[in-house]
Amino acid sequence: MTYSPNCSSSGRATHKAGTTFGYAGQIEREVYEPSSDSTTVETDFTGWQGASEIRTESGELVDTLAFEWVDASTGLARIFSQDTSDWRQICANKAR
Repeated sequence: MTYSPNCSSSGRATHKAGTTFGYAGQIEREVYEPSSDSTTVETDFTGWQGASEIRTESGELVDTLAFEWVDASTGLARIFSQDTSDWRQICANKAR
């Protein structure tokens, strides 16, 4: 999953820093089968572990989010952070 804050010309993200952040969605992966030259989409992540981070556009780590499977068999996952006060730097460079 990729979360890209919508930065305005003032450099502010639409997510208010300091509040709780949560996002849930389905993860899919494409699997290419060379013998049949076909691609299938899989959503079963049973037995997999997940992780999520928030980074600036330049790659600087802002926060490591909590990750949990809502239903790994269907690829439904949730990421969240209870405190996003350090997220102010996400769009800092856009204000310049």
